[in-house]
Amino acid sequence: MRGGSLWSVNISKREYYKLDKAALQAKMSGMDARMQAMRNARQKPHDFTLKDTGRHETVGAYGCEVWQAFRDGKLQSEDCVAPQGSLPGGAELVAAAHAGSAIAANIVSAIPQMQRATSSALILYGKLDGFPVRHRNIAGGRPDHEDVVTRIEQQSLPAERFEISTGFTEALLGRGGPHF
Repeated sequence: MRGGSLWSVNISKREYYKLDKAALQAKMSGMDARMQAMRNARQKPHDFTLKDTGRHETVGAYGCEVWQAFRDGKLQSEDCVAPQGSLPGGAELVAAAHAGSAIAANIVSAIPQMQRATSSALILYGKLDGFPVRHRNIAGGRPDHEDVVTRIEQQSLPAERFEISTGFTEALLGRGGPHF
């Protein structure tokens, strides 16, 4: 997160994605206005809910509570959320996650159909009082992608450490893009 943008870096492909409100608006500007109006009219807001499963698990060195995210009653993802007090720099991590949720909500506000599809979920995630040490996307009732925190270190880093390294190229938004 920086300057109202979200970034995703794919080290193995040596590429990065930048997602911001202007990029989304530019991508959508090529869409025929009538087609966009029809899509906007058809799409209803989704109902997002978070459910505390009551399960406690251990992911690596971190104890966490399992939460499930549902869209229109269908399981979309599962997160194992560690309490901020149990993590090094936990308060900073949670504050960064909340800030990231707010930035993402602002970005998707550029596209009405995306806003209807995701804004409630972003608001819910922005209220979690912990940090997800494991995130699983669910498709067809089964996990299809998993991200796991393997280590957390707390340290001060110079600003240049957050610059994209030489030799990386910017990838265009589209299918097969990043998991933000």
